[in-house]
Amino acid sequence: MAYRLTDKWVLRGGYGMYYWPMPLSQILQASRTNPPLNLLFTQHFDNKNVGNTTIFNYGLNNVPAPGDYLPNATVNVNGVQGISSTSKSIFIFDPHNWADDRMQQWTVTLERELMKNTSLRLGYIGTHGSNLEQRLAWNSSQAQWNYQLQTGTAAPVNGDLRRPNQNWNGTDEAHVGYSNSQSLQVRVQRRFASGLSFQWWYTYDHALTTTDESAFGDGAGGALAPEGSTVLGNPNLTLSQRLKLVYYNSSGVPPHTMSWNGIYELPFGRGKRFASHVGRALNEVVGGWQLAFIGTWRSGFWMGVNNSEWLFGNPTLDASQRLTLNIFGTIRSFTSRVISIRRRPPTWTWRNWNSLSPPTERSACCARWGRGSTTNCHSGWPMGRSAPPA
Repeated sequence: MAYRLTDKWVLRGGYGMYYWPMPLSQILQASRTNPPLNLLFTQHFDNKNVGNTTIFNYGLNNVPAPGDYLPNATVNVNGVQGISSTSKSIFIFDPHNWADDRMQQWTVTLERELMKNTSLRLGYIGTHGSNLEQRLAWNSSQAQWNYQLQTGTAAPVNGDLRRPNQNWNGTDEAHVGYSNSQSLQVRVQRRFASGLSFQWWYTYDHALTTTDESAFGDGAGGALAPEGSTVLGNPNLTLSQRLKLVYYNSSGVPPHTMSWNGIYELPFGRGKRFASHVGRALNEVVGGWQLAFIGTWRSGFWMGVNNSEWLFGNPTLDASQRLTLNIFGTIRSFTSRVISIRRRPPTWTWRNWNSLSPPTERSACCARWGRGSTTNCHSGWPMGRSAPPA
């Protein structure tokens, strides 16, 4: 849709909705290690299996024999393979939440002629993704802190004993994820005239999602929405609340990008400003030259939260909350803002000074400090601030 405001200005707008069905190959990729399909037979050149014996460091201590090369090299699939006594990993697909991925996009652009053959374009693009492939924790091992608060007894060291079902360690795959992005664009374009044509554009983009694959992957990765049993206090979380904990910046989209390209026809040869009266033979040498250029610049990517981290509220620190780092007696302060806050139940760990201390319940970017430590360290980042929707 377009509307002409004046002879110089044009307003355009558009809206679209797009669907993407998940291919069978992606489902197979995620489920190929599910029981009973995860029986594995291996033959490695470093630790070679000969009969019932494993020869360690075989490749370092032996000259390769004809049987070490294809097609003579084989993998012995006879015998019995042991099954681990720990919980088995499994990918579960939720048939009740399996709609096609959907993306809605809306655009608004404002265009103006700056001068003859040269135009300016200002644009806004917004998107909302829904029914996205999302990983949800299933049958998680209850956090030791929650277990001890609930039962009043010491938590078993074996995490499988803290699962609702000790036999499985699963991930639920459902199309319940979502994403949002906002983009502003500026473009200056000159059509080819008087020997010159060029394009320059700048893009600002900010994308947040519950299921970030860093722009690459087969879908088996991305954020894992936690169960309440692994969160401090064992809260009874709804699906919406679980997804908000992993709604953060997409680390595959840079916030700032500039690109340019163009072509300039050099003014030499017949009909040009210089050497316009040269002969045909000399014109073949000095005329017809063009200079082309192209380039791209982008900033660093948005900083996101690790897939094992969760985001609670807005983690921005004011000036009075900036932390310091003692580096060989020199105090350094961080003036940037913290990107993530983790509130996992603490686990008790032994330190090398033989005192029992829990890690803090509040940390940023996986930085931790323990009680009794001589150095307090924290990390902040200049970009990538995000918070769940209210």
